[in-house]
Amino acid sequence: MKFKLSLITFVLGSFIAQISFANELREDVIRKLIKSNLHFSVHCMCRAITDETMPAVLKKISESDIPVLINLLGDDDVTKYGAEKALVFFGEASLPELKRVVSLRDGRHAAAVYVVSNIEAVKSK
Repeated sequence: MKFKLSLITFVLGSFIAQISFANELREDVIRKLIKSNLHFSVHCMCRAITDETMPAVLKKISESDIPVLINLLGDDDVTKYGAEKALVFFGEASLPELKRVVSLRDGRHAAAVYVVSNIEAVKSK
C-alpha cells in the first residue's frame, strides 16, 4: 500500500512538473513573439507595441494560451502590455481566469483588474 501511494505521488508530481515546464516554455515563446514584433513608434521614438504588433502575435496564439498570457501580466512593461492586449482580444474567454487572479492580489493583480475593466467596457458597447 505504501509503495502504491509513493508511486502515485511520484507519477502525479512528474506530471505536474511536466505541465509547469511546458507552460514556462510557452511563456518564453510568447515573450519572444511579442518582443520580436515591436515596431517603431513615432510617439516615443522607440520600439513599442503598435497596431502592427498584435495582429502578428495573435496569429500565433490561441485561447489555450490564456493561462500563459495571465502569467505574463507580471512581466516587464512591454511583455505585460502585449499580454494585456491579447487577453482583451480573447475577451469573455479570458474573464474567469482573470477574475481568479484579481482575487489573489499578487503581482499580476493591477494588470488583471485593468484587463477585466477593458473587456467589460467592450462588452457594454
